[in-house]
Amino acid sequence: MSSEIARYEMNHGDFVIYNEKPDLQIFKVHQKHTDQIVDIKDSSSDTVADGIADFSKKGVIAVVTADCVPIAIEGEEGNAVVHAGWRGLENKILSHPLLSKIKPTKAFIGPCISGKNYEVGEEFKSYFRPESLSSKDGKLYFDERIECQAQLAEFFPGIEIETSDLCTFDSPSLNSYRQNQTPKRNWNVYIPH
Repeated sequence: MSSEIARYEMNHGDFVIYNEKPDLQIFKVHQKHTDQIVDIKDSSSDTVADGIADFSKKGVIAVVTADCVPIAIEGEEGNAVVHAGWRGLENKILSHPLLSKIKPTKAFIGPCISGKNYEVGEEFKSYFRPESLSSKDGKLYFDERIECQAQLAEFFPGIEIETSDLCTFDSPSLNSYRQNQTPKRNWNVYIPH
């Protein structure tokens, strides 16, 4: 049975995090760490993508995560949810044309692994801006939240950005692949008002 872990109120809906699939009629795509976002009306649950745009502003849309960043985006023309892992961020998933089409005004960055727990390789220095990386005891760490905030601000000047401080690795109520290789996922659901 799913439990609600957190609820974030946005302007036109709520971004709700569950530890398992909730008993709601939800639209979700087949995620594969891509840089693809699809229009809800042109896709199905088999469509491979890592984001969904809804121009009707009526759909309950979701992405699943286990350490990657879930992002809810509200815009003048629609809403979207995005699963942004390091591969998606490297490939600039947040610059996808469908996100521009919704004319983003607000974004909420949901629970993900924190920078202090996300050890990465030296190659990340060539993928991401220096402020998203930190070193400690000879190890390199990546802060997905900082990178998401920077990319959102770059691609959508003036967007209002809020961020969860919950870390999937540290929180026992959230699923974290890096913590224990769990096959379970957090369901990050945007529910319009």
